[in-house]
Amino acid sequence: MLHHCNVDRLFAMWQVINENNRMFKSTGISQGQFGTPRGANITADSPLKPFSRNGTNTSFHTSNSVADIRTLGYTYPEIDDWTLSPNETAAAVRAQINALYNRGDNIKSTGSRSVRRIQGPTRYYTAVIRVERSEIPLSSSINLVLNGSVVGRMSLFDMPSVGMASANIPLIDSRSGGRYESHMRPNEAVQFLQENITMEVRLVCLPPCNMGPAGVGSRLE
Repeated sequence: MLHHCNVDRLFAMWQVINENNRMFKSTGISQGQFGTPRGANITADSPLKPFSRNGTNTSFHTSNSVADIRTLGYTYPEIDDWTLSPNETAAAVRAQINALYNRGDNIKSTGSRSVRRIQGPTRYYTAVIRVERSEIPLSSSINLVLNGSVVGRMSLFDMPSVGMASANIPLIDSRSGGRYESHMRPNEAVQFLQENITMEVRLVCLPPCNMGPAGVGSRLE
């Protein structure tokens, strides 16, 4: 829950800074989701079922209706948009972001001493997963395994049952195979990951369901 709250907070700050692009304006085709039939057009005015506006099944929130958190009656400490103009609010939020997340010198106090740690550039690696839902058991979890440790995971619910699902998964440095991060050049690290990461599909269900692997892939493409 805290993770989802923080995502909402970060997105709210992003919207303040990007006022003219705060809501998508494109149209997509539904692959068959909870609130839209397969083949239907999805826009910012499509219903976000089951989130009702009036407590009934006659009117549902849309992306447009929840685009501004002020209409929902809350805000975040970094956003003071009730006393400042949009430009002033955007400038203030930028300053807050730089103060909170600027990757400069990090000084940590340890008793009577101060330890200065200079944060250098860090490389992060991700894996792109594409899977046809009809070809694997649902609901399931696709684990990326490196040297016996799960370094990334993609979860799939049982709806929709068909269609292509894709995700860009950050890879966790498990330190059991993390030598690629500090001892390899980027192209060597990518090759190492492609050759050593395997994909494991696990069923997600309640006992007494068998939670063992449903299948194990070979190499990461």
